[in-house]
Amino acid sequence: MTEQFGIKPVEIDKLLLPDFTEFLKKLGIGKTTTWAYMTCLRAMLNILSEQGFNFRDIENPVFQKEYFKVNRENRKMKLNTIKRFLWYKGLFDNNPGVSTGHNQLEETQEEYLKELKRRGQKQGTVIGSKCDTGKFIRFCLDQGVKELDGLSKRLVESFATHLFIAEENKYCLNKKIKILYELKSFFKYLFASGKTLINLSVYIEVPKREKKLSRNFFKRNEIAKLFKEIDTNTVLGFMDMTMFEILYGTGMRVGELCSLSVNDVDLGNGTIFIKQGKGNRDRVVPITGICKKYLNIYTCNVRERILRLAGRVYKHFYNHTKETDCLFITAQGKKLDEAVVSRTIIRYMADAGIKRHRTAHAFRYSCATHMLENGAEIRYISDLLGHRKLDTTGSYTKVSAKNLLEAIGHHPRAKEKSCKFKEARKRGY
Repeated sequence: MTEQFGIKPVEIDKLLLPDFTEFLKKLGIGKTTTWAYMTCLRAMLNILSEQGFNFRDIENPVFQKEYFKVNRENRKMKLNTIKRFLWYKGLFDNNPGVSTGHNQLEETQEEYLKELKRRGQKQGTVIGSKCDTGKFIRFCLDQGVKELDGLSKRLVESFATHLFIAEENKYCLNKKIKILYELKSFFKYLFASGKTLINLSVYIEVPKREKKLSRNFFKRNEIAKLFKEIDTNTVLGFMDMTMFEILYGTGMRVGELCSLSVNDVDLGNGTIFIKQGKGNRDRVVPITGICKKYLNIYTCNVRERILRLAGRVYKHFYNHTKETDCLFITAQGKKLDEAVVSRTIIRYMADAGIKRHRTAHAFRYSCATHMLENGAEIRYISDLLGHRKLDTTGSYTKVSAKNLLEAIGHHPRAKEKSCKFKEARKRGY
């Protein structure tokens, strides 16, 4: 090694260590951890000097045996960082398993999305992840950072500052929190896959979520108005009524409704099997008596008529109508999607004169709220909705104004009569 540089090992130590300290500082590594890295680098220099090796012999089994003799796990964790530093200095050519700066951020994002699909995440989740991580990548490109080696603690903190200050009014707090959580997941993937040498997710501080009272639920009279507008004399109207009865009666998500198949309905036991709902969890939900009646007529008669109608009307588009296992279908005989359900609800709301904004998710909120008002226990509502924690169900259940008025009636001053008030009335106040 001394022949390679033409200087003494002690002088090499003096030249490398200050640069290595600066390198670790750019990576956002703290002082205590930096000291541990410096110890490992000094141990490496001493072994290379004693064995007569150069930096290219780091992969040599003889060197590694000597290097890992003490604090094997600790030194093994820090070896890749030292390799990266030596690669930057031009002292180490072979760099297996360590990013060399040629991985573009966009390419890495695509790999991350493929990993999410491999884990079985829903299509909507993958699209949301692409959107949230894309905001950070666009910020990096604006800062002139296109490669993984440009990622640092300072860049991550700058993005968080930009998100909460420069774009203060662009997103609500809960949306910003969602972006930060998705970014933490992205950084954990980069670290676990060896694309980055430090876990940048530790530098992201996520604030607490806002606990707002949602108004996205139907009142009971609104439910009655909405159902009254549905014409069940038509096959599509009967299908719409069946869908809304299921959504309101079971509290299932719209995506779960669209994924139902004919075999998931068990009219004998009065249950519906939901396969791989949110979080890929299966569950069985009971259905109400009126919902059971609608489902019985729909599955035995109405659905078949929709399929026959689709084959007859759209035969110039299809050679033949393909039999589908989906429970709910469009007029074309295709699988129903969430957008169609949302548009259908908006149309019926306009006909019913419901002006306040509602989404398809309002049926889920309404189911939980009305069951709670009727005395159902929250733990049973939680199982019905498929929640892991009762806290999640608590955000769905709303205490109505009527219940609050009944509660305030028990206040000691609620029925108290004041003589002073009567006197004030006499004076004309």
